[in-house]
Amino acid sequence: MVAAYKGDLLTVEEAARLCSVSPSYIRAEARAENLPSRRAGRACLFVPAEVEAWRARRFVNRKTLKKAGISSDKWNGG
Repeated sequence: MVAAYKGDLLTVEEAARLCSVSPSYIRAEARAENLPSRRAGRACLFVPAEVEAWRARRFVNRKTLKKAGISSDKWNGG
């Protein structure tokens, strides 16, 4: 993970494109501290490895849950 911090950081738009969500969703998740981010003045920047890890935790494949015997309702807190 240390090597991930030496590379280029992602902008809000780049992180949104990577996760296939809107930039406003990325901003909201960063503001809620669900998605790790760094501030550089007014800009919100993201470490690519952290965005990938967040995306993997956040967007779980329902087929994977079904194979594991977990209902998607339980996964979503229902």
